[in-house]
Amino acid sequence: MKIQWTKKATSDLIVIIKYIKKDSPQNALMVFEKVHILADSLALLPEKFPLQPDTCKANVRFAVLWNMKIIYVIGKKTVTITRVFSTRQHPKKLNP
Repeated sequence: MKIQWTKKATSDLIVIIKYIKKDSPQNALMVFEKVHILADSLALLPEKFPLQPDTCKANVRFAVLWNMKIIYVIGKKTVTITRVFSTRQHPKKLNP
């Protein structure tokens, strides 16, 4: 399967990385790399993480890495990363 990132998910990750980079450029790089490693691993086994509880769709799942939640959608030939956000942030505050 191919991994795709929406513009919103890419933007989400950039904001997170810039925030981390203020205190620790090396941690920002590590977080960026780990998020991409996790995302790339979804190509092999996309169902390995749980269903996203606030949807009724079997193809919407999430993974948690440290304090970040990565929401993704499983398609026929692609896995699309749709959002990346801090689990410290209330989901209702997020814009779709």
